[in-house]
Amino acid sequence: MVPTVGNIVPRYQVGCTKADTSKRYLEGWHKKQSSTDDVRKSKSGYFTAFGVDLSPDNMAVAIVYFVQGVLGLARLAVSFYLKDDLHLDPAETAVISGFSSLPWLIKPIYGFISDSIPLYGYRRRSYLILSGFLGTLSWSLMATVVNSKYGAGFSILLGSLSVAFSDVVVDSMVVERARGESQSTSGSLQSLCWGSSAFGGIVSAYFSGSLVDAYGVSSCK
Repeated sequence: MVPTVGNIVPRYQVGCTKADTSKRYLEGWHKKQSSTDDVRKSKSGYFTAFGVDLSPDNMAVAIVYFVQGVLGLARLAVSFYLKDDLHLDPAETAVISGFSSLPWLIKPIYGFISDSIPLYGYRRRSYLILSGFLGTLSWSLMATVVNSKYGAGFSILLGSLSVAFSDVVVDSMVVERARGESQSTSGSLQSLCWGSSAFGGIVSAYFSGSLVDAYGVSSCK
């Protein structure tokens, strides 16, 4: 032990001040709070990805972003279908592609509709489910019934409308969840969204060519 004389502070304690003590106390308090938050999150019963609980609503958001990324599978098949099966020239193909982009130009209208006209008491979930059914219908028609350029254009337009509407809905859901949250939580939610979209793009890039080559572009020949 180092002896002390009167009120003289030993040399090894000279650097220890009240500010250092307060700093250590605050660091310990923050660690305690973070550990408490971790326990609370673990008790929610959901798996986590990118620091976000995969609740049903968050899973719906992630799935929509994944679909946007994986749509390359359909785009490649549609390009071959228009060129090889319907024998459209580049000008006609460009016209159909232009019409398919129209639903993306009026996206603010979808937000106004979902906010003003709730279906069965829901402003988000009902329109998200409706968009899913609309997209399923459009691609089912493309695969089984459509055999003309007009039918193809109509089905592609419906599919584009379903994706555009669902994109507006999930964007509004992300904004609602990020409002009032910390910056880290908002960033984690954005990471989940863009990570899901990137994963869908990877799946599309890897499987699009092989799937079209193995199964063709339409089930009705």
